[in-house]
Amino acid sequence: MSDNGFGSGLWKNLQQVRLGEDGGIEAPVRVNGEDGIVIGADAVAAAEARQATEGGGAAPRRGLLRRLLRRG
Repeated sequence: MSDNGFGSGLWKNLQQVRLGEDGGIEAPVRVNGEDGIVIGADAVAAAEARQATEGGGAAPRRGLLRRLLRRG
């Protein structure tokens, strides 16, 4: 199949899906707090690129208990 044209993106993502030895499906998946669950080669690459340009992740947040005790 050609590298460009209608359906080429779908074909590229479909080629990344594999059947596991136990009969399960293996696909490129990433999970983060901003995007949620991301499935597919293009979506994973975009999420990883954005995360790399933003400094590698979200800043650590203070705990709820700590904030409540500080106010009290």
